[in-house]
Amino acid sequence: ITVGVLGDADGDCTMTPSAEGSCCDRRHYWEGEELHNMPQRVMLHVTCPVSYHPSGVCDITVWWRSREPDPRHNTNVYTVSSQIVSTLWPEEAECPWAGWEVQLNGYLLRSVPEGPPECPRG
Repeated sequence: ITVGVLGDADGDCTMTPSAEGSCCDRRHYWEGEELHNMPQRVMLHVTCPVSYHPSGVCDITVWWRSREPDPRHNTNVYTVSSQIVSTLWPEEAECPWAGWEVQLNGYLLRSVPEGPPECPRG
């Protein structure tokens, strides 16, 4: 908890019980929602335009939600890829099946950790 901030921060444990088989016995607050499992951090190293980053490589953090009883709360690889493409290659975003987006879909799927999310101890 951050001193001087009212409300819940991402990762805070709530008092709501979580579903059976979740990483913890309580849900966790994340981006305004109570989730049964903590999102997992996925770091992507993506080739990007030099105009966006001088090295031509961007480090992108994606918080991956999985194994939620309501699948609408799980991360959608196509949505994430589309957001990354529209940020790094705005001229490509008009074409929903742009080459970059298709490559990112595969890269994201290979980068997601296997196994259940870890529950923070505290």
